[in-house]
Amino acid sequence: MKTKSHGLEDLDGRVEARTTASSLACDPSLVSQIKTSKGIDRLVNLRHLLNVCTPALRKVPEGFAQLTGIRTLREFHGGRRCSKLGYLNKLDQLSESLVLVIGVLDAEDVDEAQEAKLMNKIHIRNLRIKFCNEAETTNEDATVRNQVMEALQPPKNLHQLKIEYYKGTKFPSWTTYSLNNLISLEIYECNNWSTLPPLGKLPCLEDLKVWAMERLQFLGRREFLGIDANSMPLSTGGFPKLKKLYFSECPMWNEWEDITAEEEEETVVIMPCLRELTIRYCSGLTSLPHILLRKASSLQFLAIEKCRLLTKRYEDKNGLRRRSLSKIPRVLVY
Repeated sequence: MKTKSHGLEDLDGRVEARTTASSLACDPSLVSQIKTSKGIDRLVNLRHLLNVCTPALRKVPEGFAQLTGIRTLREFHGGRRCSKLGYLNKLDQLSESLVLVIGVLDAEDVDEAQEAKLMNKIHIRNLRIKFCNEAETTNEDATVRNQVMEALQPPKNLHQLKIEYYKGTKFPSWTTYSLNNLISLEIYECNNWSTLPPLGKLPCLEDLKVWAMERLQFLGRREFLGIDANSMPLSTGGFPKLKKLYFSECPMWNEWEDITAEEEEETVVIMPCLRELTIRYCSGLTSLPHILLRKASSLQFLAIEKCRLLTKRYEDKNGLRRRSLSKIPRVLVY
């Protein structure tokens, strides 16, 4: 059966159109009418709301929360002067991709984020959480953001996650304990983090990108790899499925801690599937974790681009330091 699609001009028109439409393509010239439609909760058959680049839908009517059959929602804006995050509570049929845009937050938004129950949206596979890229936040703002982010725990079946412009000071606990099916993770401009969570614990992660982290300074061998600091010797490896690792624009990053020679001799497997490592515009990083990279036995390609200290250290193809990378088939330093 062909899906019925109606322009939003019908929303304040015939009841028949409102109650039978299953797909609404949001023409920006018409979309503002949804904000004033008192009968939006009567769109009982609505399954797909294609609201891409529609500023007028940053704040939807309260009746939107009753559209429990909706499956496709391109974007949802929450926070001050936007929709209440709690409107997502009953929308458990949401599937595939969702962009969650978080604006300026107030204390009550913590409860709203908890009410959203994002973890119940089990059909979502691709989630992008994008915070408003505003000026420096106060300590109080950061605390609220920490709590909101903690409450926005994604569903366990998630495959792709991107976090942008998060100004909280803590990474959420769910980052590593509940995303066992996550394949791709991208962290962009989360500028209050000086290190990264133990992402090596993610059992299915294949692709990790870390961009524009202005305050990232240190990656610890146990912390980043996700190895229990209380276990000696090492009992489990980190990043069992990781294939691509990418760092870019982390100017304060100055140390990537290597594993020890004793740890290299142990049978633990570290990054056994890693094939590509790219480091760009990380001017403060002085050296690579050579022993760790030797343990990553599948590494085929290493690129160092516009990293002043790393380039100086490894640019001589005949130098001793460059020879320490000799087991990697393709190395580019420029």
